[in-house]
Amino acid sequence: MTPSQPRLPVCGGAMTSLFRNRRFTGRISALALNLAFVAAVLLTLTGVAKADVFNAGDFSFTRGATAGTYVLTVDLPRTVMTPDPLTLPAGCAETQREETGSGGRLGIAISLHCDRPLTENDRIGTPWRLDGARFQSALSADHARHPLELEAGRAILPVAMGMPVERSLIAAARAYLDHGIMHILTGWDHLTFVLCLCMLTGGSRLLLLITTFTIGHSISLVLSFLHVVNVPEPPVEAVIALSIMFMAQEGILAAHRPVTAAFPLARYAFVVGSFGLLHGLGFADALKEIGVAPHERLVALVSFNIGVEIGQLIFVAIVETTFWLCRSIGVSQQTRSLLLYAAGSLGAFWMIDRIASIFGLVAAL
Repeated sequence: MTPSQPRLPVCGGAMTSLFRNRRFTGRISALALNLAFVAAVLLTLTGVAKADVFNAGDFSFTRGATAGTYVLTVDLPRTVMTPDPLTLPAGCAETQREETGSGGRLGIAISLHCDRPLTENDRIGTPWRLDGARFQSALSADHARHPLELEAGRAILPVAMGMPVERSLIAAARAYLDHGIMHILTGWDHLTFVLCLCMLTGGSRLLLLITTFTIGHSISLVLSFLHVVNVPEPPVEAVIALSIMFMAQEGILAAHRPVTAAFPLARYAFVVGSFGLLHGLGFADALKEIGVAPHERLVALVSFNIGVEIGQLIFVAIVETTFWLCRSIGVSQQTRSLLLYAAGSLGAFWMIDRIASIFGLVAAL
């Protein structure tokens, strides 16, 4: 008998155990990476000022009480505020500034004095980075509110221009297309809802649900923008948050559905289409905030909606690719559960916050 013989099974068992431990450790490491990724995403989501981030500004320019005085009224999201001064025409100076407002937006009344009459060549440069802006001037020919072209994200106000320079339909379509893509990719609540759909199912069934959601929000976007349907924004935003909670719950329950049970595609399609109608009302509010010239209404509707769909498809592609990678390392189910619980928690937070803001209990995030 040699001493090594009785140790062979022990050594083999140790090697097998070591191999299993390494594989287990690898799974744990991958899961830890996913947890870190989800935590980073949640920190990013909760750090934004609004769930639906679209930084639009509204500007009005009027004459003051005495000759040579003017008042610039500004309505902005608090998140874009900066102490940088305005760029004023030669001969003009800021004399007073008053701030008002609550919640996520801030109103500023800026008094100016000019030692000469303003002309069509005079501009006021603003320091705030925006996604869209509207401007109305009492010195203009029509006194109407018009959308503004941004320069490096900042609004340049033509305080005495008779009419804004008309752009081509191609330029307008490109601008509204960019607005649509950017709006959906920075609309955290809309993306969270789409994420829940991706967690609920996949393949052709996911494609059908995404299509149903698209049809729903396209219909309500058109109806709301054309003022056929008028629904107050705060309740809509609260119900959008509720829709996220509902779909997150459905995704969690789907994991416990028996394998032999039929997938309730028709019921989900009806529910998702109905929620799509609500989300479309939110898209319409964003399009109204940008400001649309009367002759650009049709191109704005079509291009903005196409932009929303492109942004939505980009997000779905990112989610599906990420889950393909998760499946390859065996942590897709853990990641799926984490994301659904995170989405449901965010939906609950947004719903409580939005309902409270309706009644003025807390400042809306």
